[in-house]
Amino acid sequence: MADIRSLDIALLRGFDALMRERSVSRAAKQLFLSQPATSALLARLREVFADPLFVRTAAGVAPTARAEALAEPVRRVLADLQALLEPPGGFDAARSKRVFHIASTDYMAATLLGPLAARLGEQAGGVQLAQVTPDVTSLVARMTAGDVDAALMVRGLTPRGLRAAPLFDEDFVFAFAHGHPLAARRRLSAADMAAAPQLFIAPREVGSAASREAAFSGRADQALQALGLRRFVQLSVPNFSAAVDVIERSQLAAVLPRRVAAAAAARIASRELPFEMSGFTMEWVLHPRAEHDPGLAWLREEVLTAWRGLTAPARKIPASPKHSRGAFHGHGRPRRQDLDGR
Repeated sequence: MADIRSLDIALLRGFDALMRERSVSRAAKQLFLSQPATSALLARLREVFADPLFVRTAAGVAPTARAEALAEPVRRVLADLQALLEPPGGFDAARSKRVFHIASTDYMAATLLGPLAARLGEQAGGVQLAQVTPDVTSLVARMTAGDVDAALMVRGLTPRGLRAAPLFDEDFVFAFAHGHPLAARRRLSAADMAAAPQLFIAPREVGSAASREAAFSGRADQALQALGLRRFVQLSVPNFSAAVDVIERSQLAAVLPRRVAAAAAARIASRELPFEMSGFTMEWVLHPRAEHDPGLAWLREEVLTAWRGLTAPARKIPASPKHSRGAFHGHGRPRRQDLDGR
């Protein structure tokens, strides 16, 4: 039986890096070691665990069954060791050097990243934050692996196996350039809205005939059609950053989330929609093991504070379900609610 004294933190970190990267050279870069030093570390791991652990492939290395079984326990041990470094009583943001990876759509980039970065600079100068692309199909695996710490997602899209708590509600406004003819009006009618050439945010790949049609129409079209009206969507873009840029530089208007428009108020104008259209709820999503992580609890509060600082209080959302702020829950039945006003 192997002696526990033969195992140290450097070996566990090396094992974790090899599991994540599946490459000795890439793991070496992550560990700030030379490739020979990382190869020597792998040799020590093989000796300690009496298993090859990683076998060479054309693309790098692949874990053995023994390595796959060790992966989650090793990550838990490393997480527990990291927690030991936190001061008693919780997370000390001013002293922390922690790196957080948050999965989120460009809604976060368009609204929260600016004020959040300002707060980090003032209160947590050593903390690093990376926004990563949210892939629902791989999110559970990425959170289990520790590659993603938390996710900011639309309610109803949380994959099975993760925990979610509501953060805030959002609704929609009608946005256009400051020099647009509609900017002179305080209130808009549905006819005013339908008459304006528009752009549409469609964050999906266009392939089939159905998806090609969906690139130009959504829930706002359904609301207008119920009133006997139609709009002309001239341009479809994949994200809010492109939408704001086009709106500012053209005569195209768009239905945008209220706080996306508010964050870009210096560049574009907005008015209330002339009809009721349900909004959406953003949720804070974690792996079950991270529910009581003090660092993530701190980051969640920072996200909420940044959101509260945005100067556009949303109207009550008619179709928003009743929920208790901050209470985590398992995944519900998925309900597709689009951020672009479909």
